[in-house]
Amino acid sequence: MTMPASHLLVGTDADPRSVTDAGWLGWLSAHIDAVWRQHEWDGSLWLFTGDLDSDRTAAWRCRTPGCPTPARGFNGRCASCRKSRSTAGVCEEEFDRAPRRRPTRPVARSGCTVPDCQGELHCRGLCFRHERAWRRAGCGPVEQFIASARPLTRTEPCLVAGCGRERVTRRGLMPLPSQSAAAAMQPRVNVARAAGRVGGQ
Repeated sequence: MTMPASHLLVGTDADPRSVTDAGWLGWLSAHIDAVWRQHEWDGSLWLFTGDLDSDRTAAWRCRTPGCPTPARGFNGRCASCRKSRSTAGVCEEEFDRAPRRRPTRPVARSGCTVPDCQGELHCRGLCFRHERAWRRAGCGPVEQFIASARPLTRTEPCLVAGCGRERVTRRGLMPLPSQSAAAAMQPRVNVARAAGRVGGQ
């Protein structure tokens, strides 16, 4: 018989009511070490952001020199660098000497280039909503679109704790260009949300 995840965490002799809802979160709060991985664990947000340079983190930096993107395995490459090396048709060592990385959407925050627009940079110098409007308009010269576009106000923050970027999707999240980009993000765990899932099982 499969044992509930909450019993695995607190023991089979625990009162089931103590590991559900507020009881479960209270137990979890009491058993978290406040000084555990201090530069990665944010107790105020219940958010863990793994340090890619730590031996205790099960995620690694891309091996390509100068690439800041996480890879899925030790001494591996991110999806962008893997595709670039495959397209170049060169060996690992030659690619590392002169990396030819594929362009990616910006990771660092910046602003839309439409004057007075409060949206965050997404691609082509535009925020997510302006980039979609540019596509609907026929993908003409970006400079002409920028000159005629109206500025937009910043939306509410993304619902993911600790994200801070603006909310643009119907689910209340920041935009992600693809599933591979989502997988390439630094490892983050919202413990409170995960605790709610486990406690409800």
